[in-house]
Amino acid sequence: SKPDTTSVNLSNRKIEDSRSLFALLKKMPQIEELNLSDNKLAKLPSSLSYLQALHTVNISNNPFSSYEEVVSALKTLPKLTNLFITLMQQNEVELVLSTLEHLKVLNGQEVDKEDNSNEEEEEEGKESHEE
Repeated sequence: SKPDTTSVNLSNRKIEDSRSLFALLKKMPQIEELNLSDNKLAKLPSSLSYLQALHTVNISNNPFSSYEEVVSALKTLPKLTNLFITLMQQNEVELVLSTLEHLKVLNGQEVDKEDNSNEEEEEEGKESHEE
């Protein structure tokens, strides 16, 4: 694929080996969207911070062995705001939301944040509050 690709779809490719997969993605630091759904990934690399522009990730329907590890790997993505992930239990949902503070959309639904700690994105809605 061309080096200026910003969207990578590797859905349903029976991918098991995350190491070779992410070695490849390391050469594509400009990607913004990554679809790895319906593969056979058991884990993610512990750091994905080289994917500086990646904001949308779909890792649904993978047999991850540890949600904690997956979520802590996702936490290293500086721009991640939109995540699709198969969550079986409410505590997994809470783990995702409490760990990934910048997340805006989870599985297609806007994330309700009680405290808006991210001011940078809140500019549009400010006029009404500040007289």
